[in-house]
Amino acid sequence: MYFLLCYVPVVMELLPGIFILLTDATTVVKVLAIFGLHGLQLLGLVLYEIFYGIVPSTRRIFSAPKNRTLPSPTNGSAQARTEDSILLVASGPSDPSHARQLEPNCPPDSRESLADVDRGCYVYTPLLDTDIRLIRVNPSTTASDPLQLELIHLRLLTARARSYTALSYTWGAGTYTTAVSLNGRNLRIRSNLEQILRRLGSLDCGWIWVDAICINQADLKECSAQVLRMCGIYAGASSVLASLDITSEDTERIVQLATLVNPELSQDGQTEEMYRLIEDPTSLLAIQHFCGQSYWDRIWIIQEFAIGHSIDFLLCDSIVGLKAINAVLALFAPDPYSLRYNSSIFDIRRSWQIKSYMFLLDILVGTRGSLCIKRHDRVFGLLGLVSDGLDLLSEPNYEADLNDLSLSMTRAYIERRSIDIVLLAPHPKETSGLPSWSPDWFRFDESPPDRRIYDQLVDLRDQNVSAASPKRWYATGNTSAGVEFLNYTLRTSARSLGTICSLGWALSDPEGHDFPMSNERWARRCKKVDITKVMYQAILKSQYAYNRPTPPRYKRLAFPEQVLETYCWTYIFLAKHGRCDSENPWSDLARWACANRTFFAGGRRLQDHAKRLCHPVLHCGIALWNDLTVNSRTLDLFQDLKNMASKNMRLMCLDDDSFGIGWAVRSARLQDEAFLIPGCSVPVILRQCEGERRYKVVGDAIVLGVMKGEIWGRTRQADLVDIQII
Repeated sequence: MYFLLCYVPVVMELLPGIFILLTDATTVVKVLAIFGLHGLQLLGLVLYEIFYGIVPSTRRIFSAPKNRTLPSPTNGSAQARTEDSILLVASGPSDPSHARQLEPNCPPDSRESLADVDRGCYVYTPLLDTDIRLIRVNPSTTASDPLQLELIHLRLLTARARSYTALSYTWGAGTYTTAVSLNGRNLRIRSNLEQILRRLGSLDCGWIWVDAICINQADLKECSAQVLRMCGIYAGASSVLASLDITSEDTERIVQLATLVNPELSQDGQTEEMYRLIEDPTSLLAIQHFCGQSYWDRIWIIQEFAIGHSIDFLLCDSIVGLKAINAVLALFAPDPYSLRYNSSIFDIRRSWQIKSYMFLLDILVGTRGSLCIKRHDRVFGLLGLVSDGLDLLSEPNYEADLNDLSLSMTRAYIERRSIDIVLLAPHPKETSGLPSWSPDWFRFDESPPDRRIYDQLVDLRDQNVSAASPKRWYATGNTSAGVEFLNYTLRTSARSLGTICSLGWALSDPEGHDFPMSNERWARRCKKVDITKVMYQAILKSQYAYNRPTPPRYKRLAFPEQVLETYCWTYIFLAKHGRCDSENPWSDLARWACANRTFFAGGRRLQDHAKRLCHPVLHCGIALWNDLTVNSRTLDLFQDLKNMASKNMRLMCLDDDSFGIGWAVRSARLQDEAFLIPGCSVPVILRQCEGERRYKVVGDAIVLGVMKGEIWGRTRQADLVDIQII
């Protein structure tokens, strides 16, 4: 029909031209009569498609760039050196791909149990609920004598009035080998802490709070109780003093820079002496060493650094303020956060200082590269920063089993937030000891959660916080979760959408994969459909962004751009395009299209659907002219397809053909089932286990005609079944 409407005017105009051709008119008149205005337009359309249209654009996706140039390194300028240094420092632990495991000799950053450590004969007296301990270095102590420390108990409010400094440092490697005198009794501490305390004594810092001494590390109950007090301790300190272990040469240069810098001026406004120091490679090296300190890797540093009202740095025997350090760093990069030492720490501090709400899940994901020895600290060390910590974990307990803590947190999240949290469980179920519906909150460093699912959970939470925020998906409407917990089993009602019968290839699949795959019996009875319409619905154009209208249903005549897009999204699977070039900027899309050519949907493989397409000029017609600019707009038509492929999900078909093509989490397999679970914003893929209606969580799915509550609105009680998720 669309073809007729596009080309009937052209044919009708050609008929008078043929009549004139039979007369004695001049050659020019005959040519104009034959082609006419529409004929010339058709000729231009054909030429445009040949040089700039869908076919050459698709070829560019699979081929290497014609002019492949490599950036040449720049030498001799301070700016070039600065950019190189930023790249070196940027690969820090905040990136999950650089998350590290602590070796036995790595610096611990947790409240490590000291049951097996000889701490001397000193015995702590119990702390009252409102008290903290403070120490002071005896100024009469000489370098050759053991360090003399005085320890007192004070109410936290009294300590604030008296003023004290909270120490933030890296515990360091090794054992407790250095003896100090604490109220006249012997106590063994690590040597690096003893050196820090000696420097503080020479600087007359007054009363000090330091966790290794002011908390009885051998008493796990006291350690657990003090976790919730850490926020008040660091917030109440007159200064949080951060001690970094860098060489004296680097320290001297950083102190020199911090003394000369004017925080109110840019690099151009600094003094000549300051400018010479900036150009000196030694300064850049000192900044790199400062930013690369293990101090920034510790999980406890995040809370200590963020909460402190005033942050100072102890650099050898000098104290330098955070404002001066930030000003120095800004001279080596436009934004100090881009140095990433650790950028997430500065982001969290900024949010805390402006009283912005922070949530535990967000900070756990953002700091999953930070280091700790005791796994409890991965959560406990952040509780003072978040607004929902007590909602999910009422009481830190170092004696509790990690799996029990994770289960308790997941149950609290389901009851108080959303059952969508069951989708955020990528840990290896066989080894974790947790049920498939509970994420392992204490091992996000080992098994980072799927970013797509995490973003989905954050969006859902923001929608609940702000009624004005539009909901992207609400597959079960506004229903709440109706679940029952029995040990490690979650019981709920659910509506089955069907069994997975066809699965495509995902971007992260390795070589030698088995995908795409499909159920042969289902494939034989699958009805043949117009795949271009199905593909348009499957790509979910604009549904991954807010404040954009939901795409209209496929209306070929009313929306010319739909015609172009759906043609491109099917044509790309044509086998004649060959393989992709790895250095092409579109190589991911090309690899995805190559691998999914044999995906079965709509009665045929995608490459067979592509073979049945007409030439672009015949299929799309005048729509080719729609909002096109040479060499750019046509490639942009593939952008939405590229965005969906980058989600690392699989194309999916259920046994019910009416759902068309959907998407499944990468871990989905044939015969898995898709369900609607009350309270869950998206369909959930479950895998059947031994026993009647017993399942494990696999992940989420996108099923067309379900995501906006269309099916759930027609669901009756008789359509629901009771299931158990283990």
